[in-house]
Amino acid sequence: MSDCNSPLNAVQVLVEAINNGDREACLAAMSDDVIIIDDVAPFRVSGHEAAQLWLGRVVDARQRLHASLTLEDADVRVAQDQAYVVAPGHLKGSATAGEFHVDGLLASTLEERDGRWLVNSLVWSSQR
Repeated sequence: MSDCNSPLNAVQVLVEAINNGDREACLAAMSDDVIIIDDVAPFRVSGHEAAQLWLGRVVDARQRLHASLTLEDADVRVAQDQAYVVAPGHLKGSATAGEFHVDGLLASTLEERDGRWLVNSLVWSSQR
């Protein structure tokens, strides 16, 4: 079993890959049966193929809006080969109307497979 930093590092690698528009690294950080819940329709996707489509939309929007997500200190819990990570997140970018900043929470579950932590669920919820 890994320490608590390993699952958090895996989530941070995924967030950085999204910020950098690196679709391959994003998919490599996710399990084949990943579930993603987001505040943009269709709101829930599952599996690598659906995650790939979701990533395409996220990366395109990120590039168009010059957006990036940062995470604050996370709550990390590990039990054998399962982990739970939740962290406040800040999405910042710019659009034609000016700069924007959206606060929210990023929650994720992970599983350790062959010594590597993979994200098997990812939930973003913005604060309104």
